[in-house]
Amino acid sequence: MSDAPILQIKEVKKDFSGLEVLTGVNFEVGPNERFAVIGPNGAGKTTLLKILAFLTRPDQGRVEYSGKAVGPAQDLTALRRQVTLVAQDAYLFNTSVERNLTYGLNLRGLNPAERGARVERALSTVGLNGFAQRKARELSSGESQRVALARAL
Repeated sequence: MSDAPILQIKEVKKDFSGLEVLTGVNFEVGPNERFAVIGPNGAGKTTLLKILAFLTRPDQGRVEYSGKAVGPAQDLTALRRQVTLVAQDAYLFNTSVERNLTYGLNLRGLNPAERGARVERALSTVGLNGFAQRKARELSSGESQRVALARAL
């Protein structure tokens, strides 16, 4: 496995209506590394995460994903399918946990057996074995967050 960074951020800047939210952000993330984004309210954490999930473009700077620069005019749809942002407040559909997890898989045309295997694997990964038929809106906030993580997986 290569030790090359999966994600590189170089001199990223972002502002909104003249208010500079991010200034000269630099870092890289390698394979199997984890990182935390911390700071006070209004520090630009959510803006940075949206840039990393390809939901927002920086005003300046360079973003590289898997060794390739993400260009300012590039269609980001394919990249968005490779990266998932799980928001702090999980939104779950008013249906079963399983249906919440299979929504995106159905859109991608996966067959029922593959969908079932992925749901089982994702729920196991987040410690929610046996939750597939539970009603998503009846879960605790911690369980809801874990379902959102399972859906991202």
